[in-house]
Amino acid sequence: MYKTKRQGEKVNENQETEIRKKTKNTDNLCLARALVLAKARIDKDPHLDTIKRGESSRKTLQQELAKKLQKDVGLEHFDQACRLDEVQKFQDYLTPDYQIKIYSKDHYNGLIYKGPKAEKILHLFLHDHHFDIITKVPAFLGKSYYCDICDKGYSNSEDHCRIKQGCLGC
Repeated sequence: MYKTKRQGEKVNENQETEIRKKTKNTDNLCLARALVLAKARIDKDPHLDTIKRGESSRKTLQQELAKKLQKDVGLEHFDQACRLDEVQKFQDYLTPDYQIKIYSKDHYNGLIYKGPKAEKILHLFLHDHHFDIITKVPAFLGKSYYCDICDKGYSNSEDHCRIKQGCLGC
């Protein structure tokens, strides 16, 4: 399956791109790892490059932060891949500062989870029981623009109202 990067240009779903960053791991921390990486990007964490390295060394900052986050949400001894039930626990912990939005391969890259509204939004992609972060939602959806208020992508800026109070076109 392929997603449009730009008009006429395709991106392989298994390939890491500027649209999506893969979280590489051999443990069951992929949701926590993806959230840690997404938070570091949105917060402009000074250790972002170190956090991004993931499993390139045995014990990493990404792994430590993911384990801490998983412990903080009450899933310290959870040893399975996280599902949407567990996403809610992470969202409860991250509220009111962060909103989690999850898009799923099994739902044609559609939005399947949306936490309570927050200033900072963490966009994740669920595929093959694994979570990655989405760095550019419009490109991920094959559109030029994306509205975080109504969660729709669009190609022409005149097709959608971009006011902060709400979308008049929705």
